[in-house]
Amino acid sequence: MTLNGIDYSLSKETHMLIVKAMSYIKENYNTLKSMEVGRHELGDIHENAFVNVAEYDTKDNPPWESHIKYIDIQMVFEGKESFEIANIDTLTKHGEYDESKDYQDWRGEGTTSLTLLPNNLLTLYPKDAHRVGLHPKGEITHVKKAIVKVPIL
Repeated sequence: MTLNGIDYSLSKETHMLIVKAMSYIKENYNTLKSMEVGRHELGDIHENAFVNVAEYDTKDNPPWESHIKYIDIQMVFEGKESFEIANIDTLTKHGEYDESKDYQDWRGEGTTSLTLLPNNLLTLYPKDAHRVGLHPKGEITHVKKAIVKVPIL
């Protein structure tokens, strides 16, 4: 599948980076959990890999998003949050792709809902549009999480 001129089939090298990132997360979970909010480079995985550590209260109506250059591995350290996920083929593209943020906005309905609890991991690929930070069971919760960004090679 091609979107914005990008082929979404993943190379063997990308699959190996995902495995490497999973091993890194397992071995460095407490380090990741103790990181300050913000972006941190993860050169041990790849020169272009990084982690975004975030802290926020869940929301009523977060936007849909997907990424072309990176695979997300999301994990919650504190609190819990719900996600909606849909294949981008079932949604309508909204606005232009922002290459500097690796961000595409979408409109439509989700096909899968789940709640991420501490110690859970969720891997999101380029075709996985997602709405993150939704209230689990309608209750506002405070979340601290990390999103490991694995580059697509």
